Amino acid sequence: MRAQKIACMHLLDGVLFIMWEIELATYKQIQEYIVHKYDVAVKTCWIADVKDSHGLVKGPAPNREGERKNPCPLKYWDMIKDALKYFGMIQ
Repeated sequence: MRAQKIACMHLLDGVLFIMWEIELATYKQIQEYIVHKYDVAVKTCWIADVKDSHGLVKGPAPNREGERKNPCPLKYWDMIKDALKYFGMIQ
């Protein structure tokens, strides 16, 4: 499964400029990477928490009420950041 590409585009005087482009890995791809590298299973809500801290989440999930109920435990934070770096989602 390939990561989805997204781009930030800007139209100026009839010319389309691509400001930046990144590939977004799916939650499943991120989970599989972490299981393969660290032999640890992480929850999607933890991935969402780390992604949100880097500005990669569009908004709260439709089923979320209020603040996150399951923020990412610190011991998994670096593993998830490593996966986001691997997939080129953050530097």
